[in-house]
Parts: sequence; structure tokens; C-alpha cells
Amino acid sequence: MGSIWIYFLYRLLRELFGRRRFAAVAGAGFVGMLPMSAYIGGVVNNDALACALFTAAMWLIVKTFRQERLNAGSALTLGLVCGLAALAKSQGFLLIPIVLLAALFISRRSNYENLASAVTWAFGAVGMAVLVMSPWFIRNMIVVDSVIPQSLHNPNPLVPIWFLTDQLFKYFWTPFWLISDLVDEQVYAKALELFCAVVFLGLVLHFVKCRKRKTEEMLCRADVWVLMVMPVVLIYVFLLRHTLLVDVGALQQGRLMLPSAGLLGMSVVLGLDQLTAKNRLAKIVVVIVIGAVLIAANVMIMRAVS
Repeated sequence: MGSIWIYFLYRLLRELFGRRRFAAVAGAGFVGMLPMSAYIGGVVNNDALACALFTAAMWLIVKTFRQERLNAGSALTLGLVCGLAALAKSQGFLLIPIVLLAALFISRRSNYENLASAVTWAFGAVGMAVLVMSPWFIRNMIVVDSVIPQSLHNPNPLVPIWFLTDQLFKYFWTPFWLISDLVDEQVYAKALELFCAVVFLGLVLHFVKCRKRKTEEMLCRADVWVLMVMPVVLIYVFLLRHTLLVDVGALQQGRLMLPSAGLLGMSVVLGLDQLTAKNRLAKIVVVIVIGAVLIAANVMIMRAVS
């Protein structure tokens, strides 16, 4: 299931990078080699299934956005995948506002001349998703008298937002609890922060370059970035609400952010590519170093669980 997820992630990144196939492979490979990705994707669970279905839905959304094919087939296919994603894990529900936002952006590109078609496409997809989810809704109403049941386990409304963010950040990259005896927490956190800062610097250079060139490439479009950022924002808000009101245990479940990892793969490739522009040797060194670090981290995880 983890391999299927990475395949759909590759397809998503291919839509964004266009002819730059190696960039799509690099982005998907980076996410796939994250210790948390390998840890979750290597076993049978609904997390890997949710990542695969969520990413497949994002691929279909971005593909429709790029090609502007607002036909019934694409709407029903997208709705089917969104419905299955929601049944796999509740993050799938967050695809619905992304579908509606994509329809708005598609219509906006034509100065709202195809607004009716975009709205029909969006509601067709949402309607299909609701239809797929309806047996579960009906079952919940019969069994627990609630459309979407929630279990209360150690609710703690006083959990600081910063602590939640820190925990999500730490446990997104790797199942740190398995290697906490081998790796210093502060060193681990600082190394990740430094890596993210370097990638962010590269993204700044990318945006400056886009502004100077005034190009209409997918990766230079603000609406494309909004579509890719939305899963991160929505899942974070969803987890924040869940942690504050329902289950404080969600603090250490950074894996729940993995369905939105397409943004990470795209950003890492873009950022590091800008910082090593026109220097092939530097690109090769960066790939080797990052690959070696990820392999070493995965070996540590494998030894910890064996």
C-alpha cells in the first residue's frame, strides 16, 4: 500500500513539474524514504490507505485544474476516490473544501465564463463522495445516533498550541519514540529546523525567479500553491481541534500529516534545485547526502523494531 501511495505522489508531482520527470521522481522518493513513511507504508493499516487515496484525489484535482476538463467522468472518479479516502480515515473529509476551491480557481482562470461547468463538476464530485460515504453515515445513525461518532479519551482543552505544533513536527518525519535513546532530541529537532530553513531559502529564490520571469508555469502560479498548501492547513486545524477537544493523544501522531506530504516533496526539490542551480556536481552531492541520511535513519528504525 505504501508503494501505491508513492506512485500516486509521483503522478501528482508529474502534473506539477511537467516534463521534469526526474524532479517528480526525486520528490516522491524523498517522501517515500522518510522514516515515518517507510514505517507506516511497510505495514497493513488505514494510514497508508488514507495517504494513497488522499494523494490520488489531489492528483486528480491538480490534473483537472491543469487540463480544465470539467466532464462528468472526472467528477465521478474524483468523488469516488474522495469518498473512499474519507472512509479510510477522517482526513478524507477535508478533500471536499479543496475540490470546491479548485472549482473556484478553474472558473477564475477563464474570468468565470465556465462558472456553471465548474460548479456542476464540483457538486458532482461532492455528491458522488457523499454517496460513497452514505452507508457509513446510515450505519452510524442506526448504531450510535450520530452521523460521525467521536470517542472521548483524555480530553485536554489546555494543551498549548505551540506544544501541539512541536510534537506534530517531530513525529511527522520519523517515529522518534523508537530512536529516542539513540538520538538526542535537541540535535534531531535543530537538524530538521536547519534543513527546513535551507529549503525555505531556496523557495524564496524560486518565487523571486518566477516574479522576474512572469511565467505561467504550474509551479509559479499562486493558485497552484494554495491548492497544495490547503491540505496541510486543513489537516493541521483538524488535528488541533481534535487534540484540544477530544484526544490529547493526537499530539504524537505526526503520521496524520502524511497525506499532505506532496507539498513537502515539491518544496524540497524546488528549494534545493534553486540553491544548486547550474551546478550539477552540487546537485549530485545533495542527493547522495540526503539519501545516505534517510537510509541510515531507516536502518536505525528497522533495528529498533526488530
